Amino acid sequence: MSHLIGYVSDPPTGDTARIRGFKLLSVTMLIYVGSALFNGRREAAKRRAMIAVKGSLIGILHEKTLQCNDDGHSALGLMTNDVEELQMAFGWAHVIWSSFISLSLGLYLLASRLGWASIIPLMLVLLTSQCGRYATKHFVKKRRAWNDATRFRVGLTKALLENLKPIKMMGYSHVMESKVRAARDNELRAGLVTSQLDVIMAASGSFSNVVSPAITLALYIVFARTSGNVALDADLLFTSFALIQMVTLPATSIMFLLPELVEAMAGFDRLQKFLLQPDHQDNCKLLEGQVKHFLAYIWGDQFRHDDDYAILMKFATVRYETSDLPVLNNINLEIRPGWLVLVVGATGSGKTTLAKTILGDVRLQSGSVSTSPNNIAFCAQSPWLRDGTIRDIIAGPPGCRVTDEKWYQRVLHACDLEVDLFGLPNGDNTVVSGGGMSLSAGQKERLALARAVYSGLDIIILDDALSSVDEETASRVMQRLLGPTGLLRELNKTVVMITDSKDLLGNSDLIVILNPDGTICEQGVWDDPKVQSCYNELDPQPDIELPQDKPKKEIQQMNVPRPDYSMPEESMDVLLRPVNSTIYKQYVATIGVYRFLVAIFIFLSSAAFVVFIQTWFRMWTEDEAGGKRITFYIGVYFALTIGHWVSLTGIGTIKFLVVPTFGRALHDQLLTTVIKAPLSFITSTDIETTLSRFSEDMMQIDRKIPREIVALGSQTFKLLAQITLLSASQKYNLIVLPVFAIIVYVIQGMYLVTSRQIKKLCMETRSLPNDSFVETAQGMVTIRAFGWEKAYSLENSRALDASQSSSYTLHVLEQSFGLVLDLIVAGVVLVHVAFIVTFTGTTMTAGDVGISMNVILMLNMTLMTTVQSWANFDTSLNMVSRIRSFATTVAPETQPSQQYPIPKLWPSSGEMDLVNVVVSQGKQPAASVNTTVDVSFKMAPVHKIAVCGPTGSGKSSLLLSFLRMIDLSEGTIIIDGLDLSSISRDLIRSRIITIPQDSFIILNDTVRENLDVLGITTDKKIVETLKKVHLWSSLESRAIDFGLSRTFYLDMPMKAWPLSESQMQLISLARALLLRSPRGKILLFEESTSKVDTETSKFVQEVIDEEFRDSTIIVVGHRLETISNSDSIIVMDKGGIVEAGSFNDLRQKQGAFRSLLDSSAL
Repeated sequence: MSHLIGYVSDPPTGDTARIRGFKLLSVTMLIYVGSALFNGRREAAKRRAMIAVKGSLIGILHEKTLQCNDDGHSALGLMTNDVEELQMAFGWAHVIWSSFISLSLGLYLLASRLGWASIIPLMLVLLTSQCGRYATKHFVKKRRAWNDATRFRVGLTKALLENLKPIKMMGYSHVMESKVRAARDNELRAGLVTSQLDVIMAASGSFSNVVSPAITLALYIVFARTSGNVALDADLLFTSFALIQMVTLPATSIMFLLPELVEAMAGFDRLQKFLLQPDHQDNCKLLEGQVKHFLAYIWGDQFRHDDDYAILMKFATVRYETSDLPVLNNINLEIRPGWLVLVVGATGSGKTTLAKTILGDVRLQSGSVSTSPNNIAFCAQSPWLRDGTIRDIIAGPPGCRVTDEKWYQRVLHACDLEVDLFGLPNGDNTVVSGGGMSLSAGQKERLALARAVYSGLDIIILDDALSSVDEETASRVMQRLLGPTGLLRELNKTVVMITDSKDLLGNSDLIVILNPDGTICEQGVWDDPKVQSCYNELDPQPDIELPQDKPKKEIQQMNVPRPDYSMPEESMDVLLRPVNSTIYKQYVATIGVYRFLVAIFIFLSSAAFVVFIQTWFRMWTEDEAGGKRITFYIGVYFALTIGHWVSLTGIGTIKFLVVPTFGRALHDQLLTTVIKAPLSFITSTDIETTLSRFSEDMMQIDRKIPREIVALGSQTFKLLAQITLLSASQKYNLIVLPVFAIIVYVIQGMYLVTSRQIKKLCMETRSLPNDSFVETAQGMVTIRAFGWEKAYSLENSRALDASQSSSYTLHVLEQSFGLVLDLIVAGVVLVHVAFIVTFTGTTMTAGDVGISMNVILMLNMTLMTTVQSWANFDTSLNMVSRIRSFATTVAPETQPSQQYPIPKLWPSSGEMDLVNVVVSQGKQPAASVNTTVDVSFKMAPVHKIAVCGPTGSGKSSLLLSFLRMIDLSEGTIIIDGLDLSSISRDLIRSRIITIPQDSFIILNDTVRENLDVLGITTDKKIVETLKKVHLWSSLESRAIDFGLSRTFYLDMPMKAWPLSESQMQLISLARALLLRSPRGKILLFEESTSKVDTETSKFVQEVIDEEFRDSTIIVVGHRLETISNSDSIIVMDKGGIVEAGSFNDLRQKQGAFRSLLDSSAL
């Protein structure tokens, strides 16, 4: 720059001009092309380091997760927080070392110009960095608080989506909506605090970059003028300005990034602490008989051991760290190969703990457990299924395939899956995701059972593995597997089965009955009178059950046409399309025209100051009297720099204008759409797909779009200002710049198309490592039992490679594009310098050269940032398009066209009248209704009616019609004289007490918030209710272990109170009891069939009969004790009422009800 200014100020002639011109062109090309290549190499090294760090750390964390006692959630937290920060830190390390090189070179050159004054910019950087350091120190903490607030909202939203059906049935929709909105508001507040600190940090950094040239030059000129040593000229002013920025920019980067680097490195300590945890110790020992079997196989029968055991437990005692009393106490078991062992006992007697002890997943306090062999097939109480096709899931861990088709077909037949798979278009190649979300609970259990049987392992542990399967199917599966000629019996497999069923008692080789205190009451065969006596004490009444209704639609119904909620915008293919101009208009309309114009004004003012400052320099240097008016020129220059700094700070505040308004509006629209969605949406839409809108899409909208708006707006106006200065400084640029603009436009067009495709791939693969972690954490017990650790480690590596490959490809594309832009800018500089040396002596002045060269120094960065910001903003707005399309696609539940005034106490008596009620698939979306219902009956107040029938008879559809969860094709339902079709759905659900089949809790809420969802009950009433449903002692014990005083028992987080399935049902009952006062006198109760023992079922009925004796009760029952004391029983089949009457009358008839009893072997 100095030589060019000197060349113009004192033009050479003749050969000297040509030689100097050639030297200037050569040096210019060397500097700019070399800078482009150097920056490219630095970025490549930076990206490689970031990729390498992420890959190695995630691999190590996953490997350790499989080996340690942790449940995987802490490792997931380390992966999402510390690994990401460490990845960024290694990228910053490359920026820091390159900044030191730039800083050293800049200081050397600046010292040669300004001497002692060269230290002033560094002093200013150190001064402003102190303010920035304060902001940085708090920024990390506030950013984590923001991340925590986001995770809390997403977790609450996930709980809402997973339990949306029971939440709507119970009339809690608006309450949960308010909870999510409150969590959203808290998240936005946390985000605003983070943004405010971000503005302070940016203001501190920009102050040294913008204001320090003015302070440095002012001090230098004043002292130089005073001593009379230096004359002010264009060379000194423009080159010093450029060199000061060459010093302040890297110095600022170092001062801000170095503390961030140190802070991020603290993540290594947390990672090391996790990695140094003791590995998981398998308490099970390999029985010696296994070794002797091997020797006998090799060397003959002299090594045969006649007393071999498959499982041997000696004085085994298990006590959890959170409890003072042992869960299992002094257990002694001897189980031989090929035995069928049934483990029974009351709720809380330690049955599941016994299964985990055999698996080696629970630490023994004393005693020993030995198995032969170590690997065991396991079916958990809540079945865990990995993502994949049904065929691959049965085959085993990821990477396994079905190799024995004949054996595979035998397993399908034994687990009664053939009929289910027959109705699927893709058969067993149908993809199952989300833990089997599209399957019913019974189907998931049978699929997990098929996986265990197909594994061929010698020991199989079944923890209540068929509790959600209807009686007929369960009986068929048990006979095919464990009957006298069953598949597992034929293969001499050892089976330990935890169950409440009596079907296999007589066929078992050993029955183990556990006491509530974890000891063995008795063990032996069923013919042993002591075993029968102990069993009868456990269950004094016969366990009589009606055929159970499946809680979810059957798998074969998945191919029935349903509303198309999986619209194309759900796919990431939307990223391949340019954003519709309507989205931009909607964006502006949402944030408001006033805010939009304010943002434009701030962007424009910032760019204007860039022009004003450079123009002022030229006026200053060209003014012959400038030396006499130094105070005037310095004062105006200082004012312009302060104005520029204020405008840059104002740019950061634009995020305050955008995030709260637009983010809240879009989230509210999304939440309202989900809350008002019909049942067909709930049953047919993948929860993970919907959740991704609340998580990934909203994070893009909250965090990325505001950042891209700021970058795009500021850099676009800055680019326009730079082009204006270049055009004004040299008229030939008016010819050259359009040519280069066309080149850039063509290249950025190709870049945008390619980047959309790669970003689509990145977004599809970004969550793969996280999903692999979550899948591993959820199935840890099963994975260890089967011995699949290595397979899942390889699967995590494959997922990580896929994610890293797409991410690295995007980095390479961006780096290549940046290199091309740098070379284009180098071409602009070369042409510009060529014009200068060629047309020297024209109207171009030294000030014009100084302006143009200062602009060109930053042109490549501005151009690169502008194009990338535009590409990122365009991609991010597609998330807005997805949410808008989703909101318009999902039709809300219809509301009555005319609503009549509803009495405050309605329904006050509970009289119900169903007149020709028809609910058919012709009117309902197929995914929401299983059977056509056509019924009529009238129900008197304070009456209890039980509805029963085989699977698919329409019981659940009838109950849902009372709540208007499904619409009637014909007929009317009248309650206390009011037609339900004329009443708001939400109002109906808020006036009727419902106990749905599926219990739910919100883990992050307190016990009080889970029980008193409406927030209208006193603590005293809650405690009384807990005592009434026999849950208070459990809560009290857990709260004491948790370290709470009696006053704060109800403030304990629900996640700290582990509940069994039976206790979950009692929680639902407690909620219903607390709603008696604010709601009407109708109770709808659908008995849970999943993992609720007979004893709990009887107790629930006793409480309902006592507490709701003055209410109308409709019970959808599956067990005899549920319906035996009803005033009337309605038997349904194929959607109609086939029989009705009292329990005794129907039992004596040889009709449908009698057939139901007989089919259950009662």
